[in-house]
Amino acid sequence: MSDINTNQRVMEALESVEHPAIATTLLDLGMLRDIEVSSDDGVALTMVLPFPSIPDNVRDHMVNSLAAAIQSSGGRLITAITVVSGSSHWSRNSSLQRT
Repeated sequence: MSDINTNQRVMEALESVEHPAIATTLLDLGMLRDIEVSSDDGVALTMVLPFPSIPDNVRDHMVNSLAAAIQSSGGRLITAITVVSGSSHWSRNSSLQRT
């Protein structure tokens, strides 16, 4: 389990990520779930899309924004983002390290 400071940094970073078409954060929209920060600062989360036909560029923008926010929270972070919409899902796994 990670420490409180790490969890707080990650949550603060994620709170800044907005939907590209709506001036509302993904957290406020209820699109982020199952956020877990491991002892080595690895972050895993689920992003739930409201409908399956969200354009790829919008989905990719949100995923990339989440990855950048996690990276900006500091440290070495391993990110697994699973995008769930209806019966389909899309995953992006990446290793991010702040330099």
